[in-house]
Amino acid sequence: MSRSLKEAYQKAVITPEYESSDRMEYYYQQRKLKSIRFVLSKILGGRSSLILDVGAGKGIVLDLASTISTRLWVVSLEISKDCCIVLREKGYNPIISDVEHMPIKSEAVDVVLFLDVIEHLYSPDKVLPDIFRILKTDGNCLISTPNKFGIYEYKELVYAGAHLIDIVNTLRGRPRTYFPYHVRLYGLKGLLGILKRYDFHEKCVLTIGSCLPFLGNVEFLAQKVSVDIFRSNVLEKILKVLERRMALFNYLIILLCEKSA
Repeated sequence: MSRSLKEAYQKAVITPEYESSDRMEYYYQQRKLKSIRFVLSKILGGRSSLILDVGAGKGIVLDLASTISTRLWVVSLEISKDCCIVLREKGYNPIISDVEHMPIKSEAVDVVLFLDVIEHLYSPDKVLPDIFRILKTDGNCLISTPNKFGIYEYKELVYAGAHLIDIVNTLRGRPRTYFPYHVRLYGLKGLLGILKRYDFHEKCVLTIGSCLPFLGNVEFLAQKVSVDIFRSNVLEKILKVLERRMALFNYLIILLCEKSA
């Protein structure tokens, strides 16, 4: 992460709240959290684990993890001082540091959470080797990142009619004016290829969250007549069918991988 981007990130504190008043945002946020909780339940169970959340934000996922297992020792890594205050209040032992300088001993951690972080890095080469270093053999790393080909990632461009060149630049891995914090996006194939370079073995892959073009506009119009379309069972069923049938265009990639011996 460049110095200017790092300073902007610290100043903005862009960690999202997961109780959004926007029903569309809330739907996708909850879909994401349920999926992450499902994967965490498979690797935590009742086992004792030291878990490190890299880029922990305000500890939303650590809150989830604590409901799955009471035998967790938690450390969080976060660059935002405001977020670290919240993490400390929750007892998540925050370390104020960027992800490129992790002051953690080698082979000390059972589980690394690397959620919605990799897309903020110009290159993962300074971070993934360090995650491999600090993980125990057979330790797990849970990664999530917006899908490069997911419709949801471009929803504001579609609704607001922003320049098409921003979409083209995103797909080609070039700078864009729309949400510049996401400096590099990945498709599933590209992400798996990078992880294999660092001897991570995939254990579970999910792509979740189908998004219909102009769905935000439909929601906006529905609100004008006091109709909440995201409380519709019909809409939810449609989105879940599309999620299964058109996985390439889902908005989020969730990947669980293991450190090879």
